[in-house]
Amino acid sequence: MCNALTCLALVAGAASIANAAAVGNIVFTSKNTDAVMYYNNGVVSTLVSGFGSADDIRLSEILRAPSGEYYVGNGPFPINPNGVNTSAVFRIDNVFAAVPAVNTVKSGFDMANVSGMAWHNSTRNVVYANNAQSEYGNDSQVHRGVRAVHGDTGVDVNSFQQTVPNSYPAVYTTNDVTANPYASANDYYLTCINGGNADFSSSDASWSSLWHYNVNPGDMTGTPSLMVNLGDTSATGLSAPVTFARSTTLKTSTNEMFITNAALSIQNQSLNGILRVKLNNDGTFNSISLLFQDMVNCPRPDAIEYNPFTDKIVFSDEVTDAIYQINPDGTGFELVAANTGARGFYFVPAPGAAALAGLAGLAAARRRRA
Repeated sequence: MCNALTCLALVAGAASIANAAAVGNIVFTSKNTDAVMYYNNGVVSTLVSGFGSADDIRLSEILRAPSGEYYVGNGPFPINPNGVNTSAVFRIDNVFAAVPAVNTVKSGFDMANVSGMAWHNSTRNVVYANNAQSEYGNDSQVHRGVRAVHGDTGVDVNSFQQTVPNSYPAVYTTNDVTANPYASANDYYLTCINGGNADFSSSDASWSSLWHYNVNPGDMTGTPSLMVNLGDTSATGLSAPVTFARSTTLKTSTNEMFITNAALSIQNQSLNGILRVKLNNDGTFNSISLLFQDMVNCPRPDAIEYNPFTDKIVFSDEVTDAIYQINPDGTGFELVAANTGARGFYFVPAPGAAALAGLAGLAAARRRRA
């Protein structure tokens, strides 16, 4: 690790927060405060700040390793006005302490707009989506696609290199990485904003796609295989192509996957909202439908995570900057917290449950966008 930071918890009485951490409360990253925040029974407070200047920071995903430390992605967009790439993965130890310990695991190229992240337990790697935009340089300079960084040493390696496809569908504009508990500990789902077809006539016109992704723990290289082309209505049965699938979460007890879709105004927004995928018992695609939509309060949903402690689907919206939640059947829409700018979630587990959750491969919470 390098570049140790001293980050103070800005909330008075932060030491007592640890004792107040209730089951199902939310630790989240905020683009508004450039900090890791905490939602506790209607009150939002700051846990960790001081990651860098406003031009350098746009926190994304947050995940908790089974050993207890947290990892936070950073993907400025646009990048620093001076053209300096400050993309990074940070590690936070003792997040609820009065003075959490924060270190930079890795920063700069080849990282570029770190987005969704997932943990690889046997190698202690953070597998992450490297969603570099054009301002970060062309593909010969930036490893767009999927990468893996070691949580302790900071060694950062290419897992899957995105290139301009010769044929479609293809893994393109990967935005989220989600652990696949239906397969092995080396398996994930990839959520790609684009890659479903070759239409790049306007920004993010290309269809979205979902992929199965298997990682070789020896060198962390990955092999994708198509799960479903979200733009192919003959495969999905939807009324229109999905063109901006951002983030994904799972409710494994009912074999369901939930996806935020946030098409731009220049695209078809009829499916903007929360999509629900019904999975087969082996975690493969069965069907998909639009579960929830509210174009006034949440026209472009962003981060999403299933809260197993409350049985709620928690998500943020890029336009309104709020956190909302719904029931898994799409009912019960309610505002959780306003003006948060949340881009990644982790739910505080029940006392003593964290170790069991890690052993079971259940690390509840994570999400974000491009």
